[in-house]
Amino acid sequence: MQRHKSANKGKEVTDLTQSRIDTSGYYILKWLGVLAMALGLISSIAVSSKPVHNIMYCIGETAFPIFVFLLSESYHFTKNRVWHFLKIMIISYISEIPYDYITQGQLISFKKQNPCITLLLCYIVCIVINSDLKSKLKLFYKSEKLQKVMSKSLKLLMLTGIGIAAVSLNLQYDWYAILLISLLELSRRHSNVFTALSIAAYSLIAYQGSFLNCCAVLSAVPIMVMLKIGRHSKLNDNKSIPDSLLTSKASVYITRISYPIMLTAISLIRNSFLKLLVSIQG
Repeated sequence: MQRHKSANKGKEVTDLTQSRIDTSGYYILKWLGVLAMALGLISSIAVSSKPVHNIMYCIGETAFPIFVFLLSESYHFTKNRVWHFLKIMIISYISEIPYDYITQGQLISFKKQNPCITLLLCYIVCIVINSDLKSKLKLFYKSEKLQKVMSKSLKLLMLTGIGIAAVSLNLQYDWYAILLISLLELSRRHSNVFTALSIAAYSLIAYQGSFLNCCAVLSAVPIMVMLKIGRHSKLNDNKSIPDSLLTSKASVYITRISYPIMLTAISLIRNSFLKLLVSIQG
């Protein structure tokens, strides 16, 4: 993470155009998110023991904040944001049918949408927050102060609209996710502590009477560790086998398609189990 001294205030300023973690740290977090996501899915479908279910569900709740954080970081260092957006869109559409089948028992259902579609809206939030509306408003307003006020007002209006859309479309995590990505984007302008506070705020708002929902705050631990390591770490220069595996093309593709693959596998296993149960009872 590059920092420089401000000429006027002498304070450290983060270079907002770069990721705050290195490539290895990015994929370590991504694999942790995949593992947490897998445990969360299994706990919701295949675990009958309540203590085991609660532990796995708790771990599963950490997956979404990790992926939202990685989305925020990847937005700033991806070479092609349009292609990045399209990849998320493709994965979200592929995931929808197995997700609907697992959660609703139907191939197509509009009662609840898979979290990849929520990530798609989160990406739009990143675009809105980082857009340079102020320069475009120069054509309409001469006052720089008025340009700034109108720019922030328009962004707030657009973010509110995205939050309403998330609720209207029955997206998983709905407006909580929009709040989380907005806080994470804003935290990039401050110290890393604000990132942890953003996740904590999201966890408290998502409480909804269930302590297990607050387990999302645990995702702040690996995120803060990677932020502490930063970009210029031994991980970045280490060419060991684990490091090479983390950043290999195979690792990249596996983590991208892991969610639809897991959903499809679980739906097939559950379908086979139900058929076996029916044949035994018959």
